[in-house]
Amino acid sequence: MSNVIKKRTEAKLPNTLSEKGKHKVEKYGWPYFKAGIIFTNGRGEFLLVREAKEQQLQENGEKEWVPTENGKWNLPCGRLRKWEDFDMAASREGSEESGYDFDMGCIRHIGFRFDIDNPYIIVIYHADHPYDISITNPPNPEEIAEVGWFDYQEILDLHAAGQLRNPELTLSAVHNERANVVIPEEAITVYTSKFSRGE
Repeated sequence: MSNVIKKRTEAKLPNTLSEKGKHKVEKYGWPYFKAGIIFTNGRGEFLLVREAKEQQLQENGEKEWVPTENGKWNLPCGRLRKWEDFDMAASREGSEESGYDFDMGCIRHIGFRFDIDNPYIIVIYHADHPYDISITNPPNPEEIAEVGWFDYQEILDLHAAGQLRNPELTLSAVHNERANVVIPEEAITVYTSKFSRGE
């Protein structure tokens, strides 16, 4: 482990966060930044994952993730952990949720979810994957119930049936993938600090 990564993993969270906020960041990652992968194969299909949990309103008025048999389909994506940047998080989430090994490509989508309860910026990266390669590391069944390949019309059908959890995100990323949209890496500038430089 490099000194920079070691410093990242040992970094303390800001004191401006409440104890509850710190706990959520430690457990789930930063709430306002997400990253993920859009997989394609030689058949013109896209990989989606069906979630094994859904958010349900609890008696205390807060939403919690609980197990479900009716999880919706989504791109492999998730929050940045406290020591990650966007491409590190996308690589980890893509591998954990799909079970596949892959090489990341260009940025396909940058989105902002405008939501008073759960706003976030998300970056989606392209990845090619041969259809006939089997899953190397099965995803955690408590998080991902199923992994599937879908063509464009099938994804539209999932949307019409209300089976996409983030339809605007998924459809935008799929449209960009189909149009071979390439977002320059320079679109995301990483600003360094004493911490990130390992000082």
